[in-house]
Amino acid sequence: MILKHLAGELTVEEARELVAWRHALADHDDLYAAYQKLWHATAPAALPIPVDLEAEWERLRQRLHLGETPPKARILPLRRWQPAYAVAASIVLLLVGAALWFFMLRTGPYQAAYAANAEVKTVTLADGSTVRLNSGSTLTYPSSFSDQERRVVLDGEAFFEVTAGETPFVVVTGNAQVRVLGTAFNVWARGPETRVAVRQGRVAFEALDAPGPPLEVTANQAAVRRENQPPVRLDASSYAAALDWLDGRLVFERTPLTEVIAELTRRYDQPIQLQASDLADETITGTFSDKTLEGVLASVCLSLDCQFVVEKGVYVISDGR
Repeated sequence: MILKHLAGELTVEEARELVAWRHALADHDDLYAAYQKLWHATAPAALPIPVDLEAEWERLRQRLHLGETPPKARILPLRRWQPAYAVAASIVLLLVGAALWFFMLRTGPYQAAYAANAEVKTVTLADGSTVRLNSGSTLTYPSSFSDQERRVVLDGEAFFEVTAGETPFVVVTGNAQVRVLGTAFNVWARGPETRVAVRQGRVAFEALDAPGPPLEVTANQAAVRRENQPPVRLDASSYAAALDWLDGRLVFERTPLTEVIAELTRRYDQPIQLQASDLADETITGTFSDKTLEGVLASVCLSLDCQFVVEKGVYVISDGR
């Protein structure tokens, strides 16, 4: 399912299931990140046929530090590849280190754009709409939209500027969806929470798995859906904070320290560990612009009366009291 997601082949239901799985345990997200790095490091290229299975397995085994013996496998001729067999075949080909599966899926009708940590990426969709992906975010979208709907799947954060049209534009997350015809808005979707902030126009913000009318969110408003609760409107300060990342600022508004650490990890691409578990639910309010990670952590620790040190490349936050 991870590989289908990276190739842009997941259905909406599968995307929701994968998002829930990733955020269920830290180890799950680490595994996803490992596959993701391998995927993006593998450039699409023609694969010589036939494949030397032993050599390919040895290359992959050394790269992933595996010790297992590869299973017996055979390469199917290109003419026999069909979409129905893509998932099963991908497992075999990954084990033997073949690049054929990656190449074929990357030329398919669906795509997955990924903004790595410390990176912001802009994607232009087939209808002319633009999506600005924040660090550590993935957007899955088709190469062309249908006549009934323009549907994309987001895991992370992105600012959408949607080209006006009669076909609804829908952003699907792990627990919600945002439906518009043409407007500019921000979506933050991580774990069991989705937030939306509207700069222009209006959107219909609704739960995916619960009945009830959608919440209409208009310009200069923000809303959130937490886990299985109904969507609710947020205050004006939450709207302003949601869009500051577009100008390079980090803004936290009564944000739990665990979420602050996750955002700093994505922004600076540096590992941060919280040793003082009693600080996890403490909240941070502040705005940071053009500051180093050390500068931000110094301000955070001053606010919470804690301290941080760097140990073997890891920033460790501990109780200073």
